[in-house]
Amino acid sequence: MSFINYMLEEVTEEYLQLGNTVCDDEKTVTDQSGMSNKAKWDKALGIFMANEKATLFSQIDYESIYRDDQARNCEGASYVADLRAQFFDKLLKKAPGNAQYHALYVQNRVWHVRFRERAFMDLFSEVAKKMPVKPY
Repeated sequence: MSFINYMLEEVTEEYLQLGNTVCDDEKTVTDQSGMSNKAKWDKALGIFMANEKATLFSQIDYESIYRDDQARNCEGASYVADLRAQFFDKLLKKAPGNAQYHALYVQNRVWHVRFRERAFMDLFSEVAKKMPVKPY
């Protein structure tokens, strides 16, 4: 069964270098996680048990991860989607009229938000289960 990878199909050396630059950035923090890009990438690699050869271009099935509804996997996928969106943001600064870059940027940003919501809701439901219920 095939799936949409939400990433460029053709990988050039320039794309790999830019992807590595985004993933290795220890200073950039872009979301409420408070984690740097490097920390997000390391966490995503750990969650998906990926090897050191994994890149932003590696295959990841967003739909299956979202459908399986596992907070840990959704957290890791949110980091990948965020890093990919940053990658496309950088490409769009070089080529603002590129429709493919724009579409992939938006798709990855949407998946980032969906995964963050799913992970947060799972965390919230676990916390809510532990809260004492007071009768009225």
